[in-house]
Amino acid sequence: QEHNFERYAANQVDMFGTAYDYGEIVSDPS
Repeated sequence: QEHNFERYAANQVDMFGTAYDYGEIVSDPS
C-alpha cells in the first residue's frame, strides 16, 4: 500500500506541476 501511495503522490506532483506551467504560460504571453 505504501508503494501505491508514493505513486499517487508522484502523480499529484506531476499534475500540479503541469498546472503551474500552464499558469506561467498564460501570465507570460511572450
